[in-house]
Amino acid sequence: MLAMRRIDKFLYMLALEKRLLFQTALVLAAFRLGLWLAPFWMLRRAAERSMRRLRCESGDETVISVASRITQTSRYIPGATCLPQALAAQVLLRHAGFRPKLRIGVAKADDGNLKAHAWVECRGKTVIGAIPGQVFSIMNE
Repeated sequence: MLAMRRIDKFLYMLALEKRLLFQTALVLAAFRLGLWLAPFWMLRRAAERSMRRLRCESGDETVISVASRITQTSRYIPGATCLPQALAAQVLLRHAGFRPKLRIGVAKADDGNLKAHAWVECRGKTVIGAIPGQVFSIMNE
């Protein structure tokens, strides 16, 4: 039943919305696959250089749209955790004309182990990867 509603919703989307959703899924899947096959530094460099600014900077609606599409498509891509999502957000936001910042940080968990997390900031706000109440020491300043 739920699957049918999702299919119906997709079928009634505008062509532009379908294209953007498909583009987001491809970028996210590429970074997920890339994290299995290539060193992180290569992917980070590719994300930083990719998709030169093609359009003028848009409003907050564009940032929210990118974040929403990444969240939506990550449900269907196995292993699309915070790092591939953050890399995809960086590429897609840069494509839209923004200057996103990829952040990677660590925090000590309750059990004493370190845990890592990746997120993207744009226009002074966390776009992808916000964890309420969690403070990470940023590793890549």
